[in-house]
Amino acid sequence: MLNKINFKSLDSGTQFKIFDRMTNHIKELTAKQIENNAMECFANILLEETNIALAENAGQCEECGMDAESMEWQEFDKVFICPDCGHCQ
Repeated sequence: MLNKINFKSLDSGTQFKIFDRMTNHIKELTAKQIENNAMECFANILLEETNIALAENAGQCEECGMDAESMEWQEFDKVFICPDCGHCQ
């Protein structure tokens, strides 16, 4: 999933926002999580925070007003899609 996101195309503010949030999540990992599945946890945090940061950049859906965090980034088309009404912006 992470290979679908072109991190080089993200502005530095968005990249820093993702990095800052990731470091906060990583500090909260338990010793067991680090020992057993550190890379899986790291990848999941990166994916989750990237999706949230990108959705925040899109803002609310222009059609139905769905909150920004719900918007889904489509790297291929370079658009955000509202999961509620299907609007692209």
